[in-house]
Amino acid sequence: MKYLICSGDSFTDHYHRSQPHPEMDTSWPKWPELLGKKLNMKVINVGGSGQGNEYIYSTIQDAIEGIEDKNQIGMVIAGWSQCQRRDYQTALGHFDGNRGGWDADPIYKKGNIFGWVKKSLRLFKNLEYMCKYYDIPYIQFQMIPLFIDYLKRNTTHTTTAGDEYKGIYEEDYNIILKMILDYDKIIDTSKFIGWPGIGELGGFSFNYELLGRVVFQREQFKFGFTISEEDNHPNAAGQIKIAEYLYEKINR
Repeated sequence: MKYLICSGDSFTDHYHRSQPHPEMDTSWPKWPELLGKKLNMKVINVGGSGQGNEYIYSTIQDAIEGIEDKNQIGMVIAGWSQCQRRDYQTALGHFDGNRGGWDADPIYKKGNIFGWVKKSLRLFKNLEYMCKYYDIPYIQFQMIPLFIDYLKRNTTHTTTAGDEYKGIYEEDYNIILKMILDYDKIIDTSKFIGWPGIGELGGFSFNYELLGRVVFQREQFKFGFTISEEDNHPNAAGQIKIAEYLYEKINR
């Protein structure tokens, strides 16, 4: 039986628990486990709640390098997160299939949104390089929007001192779109589901495409695929929908 290696943020994390509803049992199967059953593969799910794209790439790389015979890897899947999240490793050790040793800050304390977006784009390409080097089938996609939540922090998010976005929204938004479009010529978009992850450019992120397209996230609950109005993470039905969608794409 071959391995299915998956990483992502809280939408992928096998151990994710709802912050708004800490009493809730959220131990339902997550999409990697559901997809692994459909593909008849042994799952290595290293998704971590609150983590960003450096974590996602790094844990996939560690999982790949931890398997001596790369022919035993049937597929790699990355469900990318937000570019402004700062990942850091707090402990070293042998890969054991768990998240251990990593943490994250919601926002980098240095740099700017343009550099953070570019860093994520490089990681997308690096995943492609690695999988092609080892001849491992792979797919990647934007699980949640890459940058828009940060740009909206000055109007829609609670912030702490120094976290506020102080740029000119429309100008910066258009600069970022241009940066991402430049990667059309660099990334193998046939392996990136929903590229480039932005509706205005004909792409999508999974949370809006599959769990309900709405203006405000709390409205997603009416579609029946999220935990509650306060928690837009996928519930059991939402996890099934993500797994079924991926299975359909893989088997086309």
